[in-house]
Amino acid sequence: MRWFVVAFVAGCWVLQQQATLPSQYALLLAALAVLLVAIGMAMRGRRLRVALRGVAFAGLAFGAAFCWAAWRAELRMRDWLPAALESRDLDVRGVVSGLPADTAGGTRFAFTVEQAEADMQLPGRVVLNWRGAPPDLRPGQRLTLTVRLRRPRGLANPFGFDYAYWLLAQGYGATGYVRRANGPPQDASGERLAWRIEAQRAAVRDHLRAALPPEARFGAVVIALVIGDQRGIEADDWQLFRRTGISHLVAISGLHITMIAGMVASAAALLWRHSFGLGRWLRRPLPLWLPARQAALVAAVTSALTYGLLAGMQTPALRTVAMLCVAAIAVWGARAPPASVVLAWAALVALLLDPWAVMSPGFWLSFGAVAVIFFAARLGRDAVPEGRWQRLRTTLAAAAHTQWPVTIGLVPLTLLLFRQVSVVSPFASAVAIPVVSLLVTPLSLLAMPVLVVAHQAIVWLAAVLAAWLSGLPWAMWEAASAGPVPLLLAAIGVALLVAPPVTARVRLHGGLLMLPMVLARGPPVPHGEFRAVMLDVGQGTAVLVQTRSLALPYDAGPGYALGSSAGAQVVVPLLRGAGIGRLDHLMVSHEDADHAGGVADVSAAVAVAARSTGAPAQHALLGPERDDWTPCAAGQ
Repeated sequence: MRWFVVAFVAGCWVLQQQATLPSQYALLLAALAVLLVAIGMAMRGRRLRVALRGVAFAGLAFGAAFCWAAWRAELRMRDWLPAALESRDLDVRGVVSGLPADTAGGTRFAFTVEQAEADMQLPGRVVLNWRGAPPDLRPGQRLTLTVRLRRPRGLANPFGFDYAYWLLAQGYGATGYVRRANGPPQDASGERLAWRIEAQRAAVRDHLRAALPPEARFGAVVIALVIGDQRGIEADDWQLFRRTGISHLVAISGLHITMIAGMVASAAALLWRHSFGLGRWLRRPLPLWLPARQAALVAAVTSALTYGLLAGMQTPALRTVAMLCVAAIAVWGARAPPASVVLAWAALVALLLDPWAVMSPGFWLSFGAVAVIFFAARLGRDAVPEGRWQRLRTTLAAAAHTQWPVTIGLVPLTLLLFRQVSVVSPFASAVAIPVVSLLVTPLSLLAMPVLVVAHQAIVWLAAVLAAWLSGLPWAMWEAASAGPVPLLLAAIGVALLVAPPVTARVRLHGGLLMLPMVLARGPPVPHGEFRAVMLDVGQGTAVLVQTRSLALPYDAGPGYALGSSAGAQVVVPLLRGAGIGRLDHLMVSHEDADHAGGVADVSAAVAVAARSTGAPAQHALLGPERDDWTPCAAGQ
């Protein structure tokens, strides 16, 4: 089962790396080959050797995953907006099917198209932006709108965010904006379960906003912990969470769902065991109808599924819910499958529902963290400590033993995905995990009475992290994008470091094997040559020029209406991927926003030795270091 899932994950991943989708004939041949392998395994399974049978089984899983992901992608891309309908006024009728998000450029929301003009094949789901949207815009409202759409597209840059791929993975066939509304909205939230869930999420978000004071800085964090909507969190707060390595705690993680499910299961078992206090009036107590253990399993799965749906069922939530369901089924049937088998089933379910999840950082970090915990489990079940303080000490020791392998084990994945890793994460997590998981999240779910207490706990936590950890100059370690060989060596090094007790010499070898990835730097420029990379920033300019020892960005791209810029989303990821931690010169041609809009974000992320510009002195787009800019002059 485990090798089947590994091959299935590989098949989904390989399909996502293709420049174009395979033709239908290639898919047909691949499906036929998979079918023949399956028939051969069934007919000659007894005569095949174990190794050959395993290879055939892995090939079957790989081919099935490749065809499955290709077929799903073909269906999605077939639903994209026809090019002939771009930039035209289109009258559509549909339902708001996602949480609206207020931005500087308007209100963005998901829209399910139900009806369009005659003979027009429009996508089933689109993303719209609406300037001047009504303040009561909510999921589940049916609207008739005049819109302008365009096909999914995004910037094409190394190490940058692929917006077009994200739209494909989310099932959106077009993006656009609202020209006008044609009539009042109608309530349609009760027609589909998905719309009803989104309407409930919106109601919970409004309730949380009303319960928190208007000046609550971390109110968006509380909302993210309850319904998984992270779009309101400020960029400075994200920077604090990233530098201290606790960004995963701000979302609804598997730890939160497991904790809530465990609390609900414990309470359900206690109440069920005593028949909710009604045993004396019942002819047959509830435990005689259903054992309390099984009643607790039902309560755990129900609460986990409810919380996951409230969170939007992202990858960590989907993984946790799937694992809980598999484990509950096994326990219900008096079985004890290995933890790795439960994890494998969860990964298989996740990719069957969403084959694009294999390209999501959350998929690898979520499953990787749990896999490392299972691999490094050291505490046995034989010795049961006696006494309250002994149990507390054992619990703290178990938490420390868990935190250590997770911190070390995720270093290669974090460097591969983000080109940076928090050095202070173990210390920050030791404080943040109990505060967020055991205090803030339960209080946030209780809502009105104690919501202010939950928010205040986050305020104190952020103050401690900012004062003691985030400001340290060595809080973050950055490394260039490494190749497959350093990644493989780092994976072996992690296995040696977090494995059950081994000698210090073996651990030293494990640490040495991680060095090629931790110390990776970008490909050097040959002597006497230079490398120039013109970045795709849309309307604007951003060019990175490198020599053997120097790096000079020319312009930093535009600023975006949503609040970010090409400097943060394009230039800085490229610098990190290339292993450039210091700029020898930053040059800005002139003061137009499409050339200087990203300067502040670049200056905040990377040390800059010298600056020159043709823009007027003290211009606002030059960032806080306005006095450090040297005017450009002819002949320099």
